[in-house]
Amino acid sequence: MTILNYSTLQLPSLKVLNIGHNALRTIDAAQLLLGLPKLQVLRLSHNKLSHESLRSVLEILRQRNVSYRDESSKVSCYYDSEQIEGVCMERQPTVGGRVKVVLLSILSMLIATLFVLLMYWVYVFMNK
Repeated sequence: MTILNYSTLQLPSLKVLNIGHNALRTIDAAQLLLGLPKLQVLRLSHNKLSHESLRSVLEILRQRNVSYRDESSKVSCYYDSEQIEGVCMERQPTVGGRVKVVLLSILSMLIATLFVLLMYWVYVFMNK
């Protein structure tokens, strides 16, 4: 599921909703809670929310006293996930990550080359 249809979420007695393990990129928490006024627990881990979007959703849930953390003592995120305020979410790709790796690799090789040249220069100078 990639989009929540808030118009169909008119369940005034619902207390627990699990929308975890989907591909949701946005959640309108205020709209969601309008249709679910008695909601006590919302499970939303393992979606594709940005960190900023997740934090804004969690703030609204805290204000309405809706639990969102997985309270299990054995909670652990998948290898490609990270825990944000008790919610496992897909790890965000770093901006320019590959470019940074390439540039750091080139810089490392340049420093190693300069070190070898310096050692050669010292060797030649010492053997004169």
